[in-house]
Amino acid sequence: MDDDSKQILILKIVVASLVALAILVFIIIILVIKNGNKKPEEMDVTTRRTLSEEVSEEVSSTSEFTTGSNTTEATTTETTTSTTTTTTTTTKKNSDGTKTTKKTQSSGGGSSSNIPTYTYTVIGQNDASSYSNADNNMEWQLVNKINSNRSNKYKVAAELRTAAERIADVCCEAPGTCKSATKELVDNEYQLTYRVYYDETGRYNLDYFYNNLVNNTILDNKYSYLGVGVYRRSSSLTCTAWIIDYD
Repeated sequence: MDDDSKQILILKIVVASLVALAILVFIIIILVIKNGNKKPEEMDVTTRRTLSEEVSEEVSSTSEFTTGSNTTEATTTETTTSTTTTTTTTTKKNSDGTKTTKKTQSSGGGSSSNIPTYTYTVIGQNDASSYSNADNNMEWQLVNKINSNRSNKYKVAAELRTAAERIADVCCEAPGTCKSATKELVDNEYQLTYRVYYDETGRYNLDYFYNNLVNNTILDNKYSYLGVGVYRRSSSLTCTAWIIDYD
């Protein structure tokens, strides 16, 4: 092989080596770019937690009890919210330190409506009480006499009648502490306006009970729901009570 042939062979080998090196570098560059764009394996899975029933709320505890008719308003508002409903609780402070509570509820659609503090079962005179020692006939006589002196007739609620009967029962159970005993019961359970009267004279008649029970509060036309309880413990000991609420 002459010198020219050797040089041509060497040149071909060099060119082939350069081409092979260039291809190798190109492959390496592609692999580097590809690996650089690839996410680490532990990031390939995304975990999402959805709290479909998530609720945020502010809870308030309030009570209302009055034995008179004079009140002054000092209104505060607390709100209970959830994913679907907003309930606004408004508290009115009375002059004697007691409180009145009412709620307004709105749905997620933005509509709102006033709702009673309680859901009541409205009853009529044919719905007799089953409360032990309660005088159903005298209770309805008192209801009718009260309604005859109001332009806005009360709706009698079964739940309020039972509450009034319990108040009268507690009063008759402890006549010496009637006021404190019944207030504790109402404060803890009913949280509504009430009045109670006990009699140890045996004067068992409608006018007597009416005159000792009725005041300006129960005749106020803003109230809508009424319960009257007449509890006769003995021939000489009788306790009567009413409890009211409004829309």
